[in-house]
Parts: sequence; structure tokens; C-alpha cells
Amino acid sequence: MGIPSEMRDFWANHRAPPLLIPSPLEERKVLNARQCTQASIASYFITADKTILECARRNSQFEEALRRQS
Repeated sequence: MGIPSEMRDFWANHRAPPLLIPSPLEERKVLNARQCTQASIASYFITADKTILECARRNSQFEEALRRQS
């Protein structure tokens, strides 16, 4: 069986705010985790950009060498 969808939707839309209030330490942990995640994402894209540029440079040098041989 299960919970009827109307009752489920009513409970989901009329929930009380959470009773737990995070401590300042917990808030700092969440903020630190968020900043760490953002830094990881930024470093990923920087590394990807460097890799793409290096591959493009190698390809252009290879194409130039092939043109010289012809």
C-alpha cells in the first residue's frame, strides 16, 4: 500500500522548520567543505584548460612538421 499521494504532498509542503540548530563549529565545517569543493572544481577546470592547450600546441607543431615534409 503506502501513503496516498495527496497526504504525502500535504506533509511535504507543510513541514515545520528543522528543530536542530547547527553550532558555530558545524556551520564552519559546512562552509569549509563548500569552499574546498569550489576550490577542487576550480583546480579541475584549470588542469583541463592546461591539458587542452598543451594538446593543441602539440597538434599544431605536428601539423607544421607535416607541412614542411611535403
